[in-house]
Amino acid sequence: MEVTGAWCVFFHRPGLSGLGYRSLKHAYRAPSLFLSKMRNASHNIRDLTLDERLTDLDFSKERLHESAQIFYLSTHGIFAATGYNACLNKDDWYPSKTGIGNRNTVVAVFDTCYLIDSGRNWRNIWAQAKFGNALRLMLGFDNLVAIDRGHAVRGFAFADNLLNGDTFVDAWFKAVASTTPKPYNKAIAIGIGDDPQDAINVVTTASLSNIPGRRTGSATFFGLKP
Repeated sequence: MEVTGAWCVFFHRPGLSGLGYRSLKHAYRAPSLFLSKMRNASHNIRDLTLDERLTDLDFSKERLHESAQIFYLSTHGIFAATGYNACLNKDDWYPSKTGIGNRNTVVAVFDTCYLIDSGRNWRNIWAQAKFGNALRLMLGFDNLVAIDRGHAVRGFAFADNLLNGDTFVDAWFKAVASTTPKPYNKAIAIGIGDDPQDAINVVTTASLSNIPGRRTGSATFFGLKP
């Protein structure tokens, strides 16, 4: 199994007011702990990038987020009417626009705030994304998420649960529950399938020993575990 990680600790966003992008000094911990645990179990780290390298990285060309079967990202995240965007060092990344899942990525972990906002019609918004047929599962949060030093141990816990035989979804939910306090622990999983049942099957069965194959159709259906 190949894994890829990325994180953003520092943000240089001139001209912002109101929101502001505070530094996430512990954002490196979750993906690096995940990658380290997976590497120690003989899985391969395919790529790793961070901070200012994310500023210059053109996701539409480099496709780092598609270089391995598992992609793990930790940074600020926002969900709006235009969809989900990950906030990078000097710019934003909109996976719905650049596409994801066209090459290798089967599971994408967005360890950020708001992969979805259940107060919006997130299904219709995400349905506009350019999903490749390889992507079958997205893991993340449906609210603000804590990313302090102790909370970031969820990256290690996620890998540990996976390696102990849990499904991706169970491993993620257990990791979040064991490391992240309420109300900042509203974990979600979104299966992506050729039909509704296929999407649900991904949520309930996908694991390191049972990696789902590529979708065969052009239509996209979602199966949500809140």
